[in-house]
Amino acid sequence: MGGGHDGHHDEARPKQASQAAMYDAKLDVAYRDQCAALLIPLNKCRYETMYAPWECGHERHTYEKCQYIEFQKRVAALNQSKKWSVGGVDDKSVRRGGGAWPTTHDLDSRAPVATGTC
Repeated sequence: MGGGHDGHHDEARPKQASQAAMYDAKLDVAYRDQCAALLIPLNKCRYETMYAPWECGHERHTYEKCQYIEFQKRVAALNQSKKWSVGGVDDKSVRRGGGAWPTTHDLDSRAPVATGTC
């Protein structure tokens, strides 16, 4: 219940649009992703209704939902790669200021410090 926004994805993944279909629809390269098959009919609807904002609501919602699901997949993949990367930096060390570069706390206090004057 609750309008179908409960996180379950009952809908089948949209069919991938072919390169020819994306070319014929004049999709910019930036929009040729997993959701391009949904963008083509949305753009057609927008053109036919002269971009009336109250039209094409279902097509727009379907496309935006696909984009959101793809975003969630990218975030999950990024988190997984950070988690499993060799020598990766975890979130706690980033918050503490740790990481790949030494901080002033990491330097030996007895070592000479350059003052920047000549």
